[in-house]
Amino acid sequence: MKLYSIISNSCVGFEIHRKLYPNHKYLNPLIGSCVYNDEQFLDFAERYDTFKHMNMVECKHVPTFIPLPHPSVDPNHPVCTWGCLDIHWIHETNLQTLLNKFQTRLERGKYVEPLFIMSTTEMFQGRRDDLIKRFVKLPHKSILITDEPKDLELQCDQNHTILLLQGTSTQPNIINTVIAHASTSSLFN
Repeated sequence: MKLYSIISNSCVGFEIHRKLYPNHKYLNPLIGSCVYNDEQFLDFAERYDTFKHMNMVECKHVPTFIPLPHPSVDPNHPVCTWGCLDIHWIHETNLQTLLNKFQTRLERGKYVEPLFIMSTTEMFQGRRDDLIKRFVKLPHKSILITDEPKDLELQCDQNHTILLLQGTSTQPNIINTVIAHASTSSLFN
């Protein structure tokens, strides 16, 4: 199976990496984070080749509104700025550990092809159709998981895929939709 740096705007990237590559270290510097601003995530994905050569600018603990509250997420989690991207480290508490993991994973994945994954059910704010159109035209390969059959009508090339979510819009179903696709797709073989 082809090895990618799986990058997503939520924890699904971490889970998909674990299932596809159980014996590989993480190649994505955003493991354990969420990006709550979809526009920022797309700006980042469109300019990823520039971002991977940039340093983290600032990190701090700040009280944060969490769009999809979860009992395991501390609203006072670290938030870091990387270029134009505000990264919410919802599974980290120690800033130095976080920065070390980020830098190690960034270096490890710098020369591995990225694969961007996003689910429409995990988009955090407006202009859904515009965001989807941008996502399926990224300069790197991408997979969009949607809960709307009409999205399958969008034209994609061989580097971009739209998958219809199987089941309810839970993270396990999003992950399983990608895993099922990976077993049959030329993208991964």
